[in-house]
Amino acid sequence: MLWCVGTHGSASSTTSAGDSYDALGYVPEEAFQQAPSLTLDYAFDDWATSQLAGFVGNTSAQQTLLARSKNYRYVPLWQWLCAAARRAALPL
Repeated sequence: MLWCVGTHGSASSTTSAGDSYDALGYVPEEAFQQAPSLTLDYAFDDWATSQLAGFVGNTSAQQTLLARSKNYRYVPLWQWLCAAARRAALPL
C-alpha cells in the first residue's frame, strides 16, 4: 500500500513549496526563489512514485500520480532558462 500519495507539503502551519504544489500544481515563483526547480522536482517525484505504484499494483494511485506528474508543463522553458541566467549573471 502506498500511503504517501497526495502531499509534498510539511506538517507546519506555514505554507511550504510542497503545499503550494499540491494546491496549485506548481510552485509560484513570487513565493519561492527556486520555484521552477521545485516544480520540476515534485513532478518527477510524482512520475517516479507512479511507477512504483504500478509495480505494486495500486492502479488508482498510479493514475493519480501519473496525471500529476504532467505538472512540469507549468514551467515555461524561458522561465527555467532566465532563472539559470540570473544565477550565472549571463546576459540574455
